[in-house]
Amino acid sequence: WMPKVYNDGKGTLNKLYEHDRSLTKNWKANTYPCTAFNFCPRIRCKPHKDFYNAPQTFCVVQASGRFNPMRGGHLIIKELKLFIRFPAASTILIPSALLTHSNTPVGTHKIRLSFTHFVPGGLLRYVHNGFKMERCLKKRSKKVYNKMDAKKLRWKREFAMINTLDELKSLYLPKNVKPSSGVEE
Repeated sequence: WMPKVYNDGKGTLNKLYEHDRSLTKNWKANTYPCTAFNFCPRIRCKPHKDFYNAPQTFCVVQASGRFNPMRGGHLIIKELKLFIRFPAASTILIPSALLTHSNTPVGTHKIRLSFTHFVPGGLLRYVHNGFKMERCLKKRSKKVYNKMDAKKLRWKREFAMINTLDELKSLYLPKNVKPSSGVEE
């Protein structure tokens, strides 16, 4: 859905898997290196940002369980002022490092579980640093470590990978269909 982010992440992570053959994907077709299963019977997230996730990537959040989505389990995205009904079997992709998100509790005798996929920013930096952690680079290779000043501008590169709405329309809308303005005439 965000092809530039997807291709960059996939390429970077493939380098990691080639570098260390003992690492394996969670699923063959999955590009996300990390997955969390939240099996607490009434899982609820307090408002937070996932600061360790790569900011240009989207975290996949899936809800499951037995609960009334009209009464609880709503997803809240603070900055966008969104309160989203999020029933079991729902999936959403959000830039969890950038947006404060949480969910509302479900009833006492109800069950809400979640399943998330994410990309830690440190994992991508590890590959970009030649498979070395930053503190090791400082000790072992001052030359490479000093090049890390470029990381201060990394956000521009990462931000540029996020497609605009016009780019997404040109990629995914059939070529013979004129996009609707959303206003009926």
